[in-house]
Amino acid sequence: MLNFIEPLLELEEYNRLLAAVRDRLRPVSVIGPSESQKAHISYALCRHCGKKGVFVAFNEMQARRLFEDFSFFLGEEVVFFPAKEIMLYDVEAKSYDTVYQRLSALDRISRGDYSFVVTSVEAVSHKLLHPGKLLRNVITVDDHGRLDPGELVRTLVVSAYERVEFVEKRGQFAVRGGIVDIFPIDADNPVRIEFFGDEIDSLRWFDVNTQRSVGHAESVRILPARELVFDDAGREAVIRAVKRDAEKAGKRNPELARKINEDMERLGESWYFPGIDRYIPYIIDEPCSLADYLGDDAIIFMDEPSRQQQRIENLLLEHEEMCKALIEKGSLLPGCTGMFFDYGSISSAVSARKPVYMNTVSADAISAKGSLQYSIPCRIIGSFRGSMDLLAENLSAWKRGKSRVLLLSGTRGRGERLRDSLSENGIDSVYMDEVSRPVLPGEVVITRGSLHKGFEYPTIGFVAISDDEIFGRDRRKPAKSRGRYQGRPISVFTDLAVGDYVVHQTHGIGQYVGLENLPTWRWVITSYTRPTG
Repeated sequence: MLNFIEPLLELEEYNRLLAAVRDRLRPVSVIGPSESQKAHISYALCRHCGKKGVFVAFNEMQARRLFEDFSFFLGEEVVFFPAKEIMLYDVEAKSYDTVYQRLSALDRISRGDYSFVVTSVEAVSHKLLHPGKLLRNVITVDDHGRLDPGELVRTLVVSAYERVEFVEKRGQFAVRGGIVDIFPIDADNPVRIEFFGDEIDSLRWFDVNTQRSVGHAESVRILPARELVFDDAGREAVIRAVKRDAEKAGKRNPELARKINEDMERLGESWYFPGIDRYIPYIIDEPCSLADYLGDDAIIFMDEPSRQQQRIENLLLEHEEMCKALIEKGSLLPGCTGMFFDYGSISSAVSARKPVYMNTVSADAISAKGSLQYSIPCRIIGSFRGSMDLLAENLSAWKRGKSRVLLLSGTRGRGERLRDSLSENGIDSVYMDEVSRPVLPGEVVITRGSLHKGFEYPTIGFVAISDDEIFGRDRRKPAKSRGRYQGRPISVFTDLAVGDYVVHQTHGIGQYVGLENLPTWRWVITSYTRPTG
């Protein structure tokens, strides 16, 4: 990818920016780039500085788009750290994939196994366990090594792995005699460990459907299955602190104290339970941020700081309103609300690392404060919407101006067909699987890959056009239904009245028929009917 970023060295302003980023004496503000161009310049700066990078987007959707752009440049070397949903109710998560992705990302980041991390300001706002506490339950299993099977099983339980008869999905384990099957949260297949006493006799990956071996494993790294992990002493400390506050709250609200004590009984018996997120402030007694998992050399890029600040303010407001409603209903302790960092805390942690602020239009009040400002002349590329004539017309103009043009085709087949189509329209072009040499002035090079948006640096004559702009995408919106009641989301279960109809994401349409008290837990009882016809 060097031939994709080397033209930037011809920009005088880019070279001044590069020198400032290398010195890291003050924060830097870059004005001009938008969309995929932000990924291009960020990647170029880190590559030219020989540093790792962290890009913090202004929201989760922007982060996912930029992750795909960074993946074009870096492939598997880029790590995505997503935001997660805080579950304040006794509802089992439909999927733990996001939690597993976050844990895998934190593990790679802590080991320095990345070139770039892409995340959102929402993800950065979550309070995290200290790296030493989170990763102390990582299990390394070596073929023909020694490991106490009983201690292995205990560590798996503490790390929130589910014990089952046969493993079927990530985060499960099974024990049969001297055989332990584990499905690590970041693996494509489960691993089978055969013990002879405390000696590992065999270590193999196997297919979850056929149960047949698919390959030998030299070593397996098993990560915890939840972000909230603790040892016996830590668990007892959490229970004591929560019960102490529940006793105080119980003087005004005995029902709240009863609910809290039931939760602590569940925690003492099973380590984890649906709704444990309610007690994050008690479990994370020394809150850390993503910055605590990073090395000192990583360059941090902050995307549109004013929009980041607004997003966090909105997030905190929504969270505070939800917590207030639950506290008023007697379902949450007042001490359970502090689960996020505010933007001031995030900004302070980042400022110490001399970040690079990215602004499309102008430096905002946050990025302008004490920073060196550099304006990069940029231009976005409009969509050709599949019009080969319009594309050929623009390419002819760029060729006459001796611009270097890179066309991204997505796949090789598409690229070769694009080359032939351009030839029929009188445009000479070259297809390359990889751009292994500099693009020459007035040359059009087609290569595999994809970006969300194309861009141009007009002062140096360098153009990149994405496959989306060449071929277009079907952006037609589905027809809106008429006369349907859209309903409203349920904030808390107590908003329901007996007889209300509800729509569940998994089970469909049902009717709320009340609550039933069982010996341990309280359940919401809803009847569902199968569709007919």
